[in-house]
Amino acid sequence: MEVIILSFNALEYFKEKDVETIYSEKILGNDIWYFENILSVPKEACSKYYDDIKRRISQELDIHFNNICIVGSAKMGFSYKENSFSEFRCEDVGDVEASDIDIAIICDKKFHLFWNMMLEITRNGGKLGKSFKEYNYITSAVFRKFMITDVIPESHNEYIREWNSKIDSLTKDFQTQFKIIHVVNFRLYESWDGLKNYQIKSLNKVKTKILNGEFNNGN
Repeated sequence: MEVIILSFNALEYFKEKDVETIYSEKILGNDIWYFENILSVPKEACSKYYDDIKRRISQELDIHFNNICIVGSAKMGFSYKENSFSEFRCEDVGDVEASDIDIAIICDKKFHLFWNMMLEITRNGGKLGKSFKEYNYITSAVFRKFMITDVIPESHNEYIREWNSKIDSLTKDFQTQFKIIHVVNFRLYESWDGLKNYQIKSLNKVKTKILNGEFNNGN
């Protein structure tokens, strides 16, 4: 498996910077590690490449251009989930799957539209998720101001069928037009505050573990 070299020392960066700075510099910044290091997009062309992707998403999903943001390991080259700190995984290794491309969509109107669908399903005796653990994750996500949209059955209504069709169309374009070879996940947030709160919580937990010496050499 190819070894991915980060352009900066992630552990030292987390030690030195407060989480607000990490969020503003890295999460909200226009530098996308995946473009330069996996797709070999020239550094000077990465910003336009990012804009082209956001423009395509904006057109397909009817989301404002400025309310689209790549996050996660594709953004920085490493995962910063609360229980892990590891470099972007280019391919599956044993039971560990390759990393995904996570894209945050911020739209209050669509967030509440999907929330109302979930309420309708549960009020009518329907189920969300394949297990109680998955159901808990789905419902807790709502209270953290983000929505997992692919758990709503297509049979529920025409809107969800159209939404899934648009996601499929985007996925094909990512592969053919933008040469993105990894799975793309969309997460719908109610607001920028919702995105920030989620990211800051994860960053805080990872930073604490780093300062306590629980992560070494990016693992």
